[in-house]
Amino acid sequence: MSNQVRRVIKILSWLAAGNAMTTHEIMNRLRAEDEEYAEVTLRTIQRDINDIEGSGIALMSRNDTGQKQYYLQRNARIIQTLSHTENSALAE
Repeated sequence: MSNQVRRVIKILSWLAAGNAMTTHEIMNRLRAEDEEYAEVTLRTIQRDINDIEGSGIALMSRNDTGQKQYYLQRNARIIQTLSHTENSALAE
């Protein structure tokens, strides 16, 4: 599994648990919790957030503290069932 996939899974699990986090908070938590991410950059986290948004996951944001916080709605679906066409494309 790639480093980005592992990071994104961690980020989504934190957001799915009801946390609203800025990119700085995400970066700092990754660095603190996993030595593998000791040198992860803010720009890397920003790219991860962009990729999450581009994936179709309903990532929400708000600007309550002067900084943009990202969060998921409580009933957000992170994993969606793939259609037959998508499954066929993956099998090729």
